[in-house]
Amino acid sequence: MNAIDFKQLRRLERKNALNRSSQLQHDDTTLTPVVNTNNEETANIKLDNETREQGTTSPVDPFPTLLFQDTLTEQYRIHPSLDSVYYVRNFLRDDTYSEVWNWLRSIPEYDCAGVDSSEKYGAGEKIKNGKQNEREESQRHHGRWTKLRHARRKVALFDGTLPHHPLPPILIRLSQTLTAIGAFSTPHNSPNHVLINEYQPEEGIMAHTDGPAYESCTATISLGGDVIFKLSPRRSHSSTCDYSFSDEIQTARPLEVVLHGSGSLIVFSNDAYLNHCHEIAENVFEETTGSDGICGNDLSGGTVVRRGYRVSLTFRCKKNA
Repeated sequence: MNAIDFKQLRRLERKNALNRSSQLQHDDTTLTPVVNTNNEETANIKLDNETREQGTTSPVDPFPTLLFQDTLTEQYRIHPSLDSVYYVRNFLRDDTYSEVWNWLRSIPEYDCAGVDSSEKYGAGEKIKNGKQNEREESQRHHGRWTKLRHARRKVALFDGTLPHHPLPPILIRLSQTLTAIGAFSTPHNSPNHVLINEYQPEEGIMAHTDGPAYESCTATISLGGDVIFKLSPRRSHSSTCDYSFSDEIQTARPLEVVLHGSGSLIVFSNDAYLNHCHEIAENVFEETTGSDGICGNDLSGGTVVRRGYRVSLTFRCKKNA
């Protein structure tokens, strides 16, 4: 059972890219500075690979959080229409935010020098054996920033189910934190898979589901800029939820959630995970929340969200292969 169908997602993102009338120019090597609004200092977020720290704290104990009694209670459930969506604007403490941010700076870039073009991520790799090729591909890119060929953004994958590739201590500790607060149902379902996405201000991700390869729960921590996250009912069992191929009219408005880059946390599971697609609009620098009460954490609507550079850490529990 596969995870997100990234090949199909890339094909659709390539299609969208070809339809764009103009391309926004940006520097692929220098990242825009981000200010952590919960700290007094400005983080220099130009990623480098001079060092590779796996975290400086113990992986045994969960991080303390800003949650009351470190528990994800009913007060964080954001909308009655989807009772399995929780949002915490202030989740990470300042010291944890800084530690995570500094660790992100140490993640190295994937060096594709000397790699055959058919083996590069997103280049239409040759399939010898589906599962074997997928596993080898994951191992090559594990723990390294990898540029998505057609989506322009970079990702870093940490898959703790791969042999000899345990999660770094800081991600283990964050995973334990999410389990301890009740984001994941039991320790048996603790996150073992972390996907880190880097977004320039105008970048997003098209509507998709995370698929059946994971337990039906996703938790995402946001650092940097703010965005509007949307959850829409699925029309089919396609993991990419590509509405452009359907003649149906979408009648249900999406549930909007403003994800703040202050170390916020969103958790969605069960119905929200299985029967809804989630997305972040692409090619947008500024958005406004809806005015009809569909925004889970902005019920009055009309809030203007100006994008900035953002990094998200998405935690899931991958099922046994």
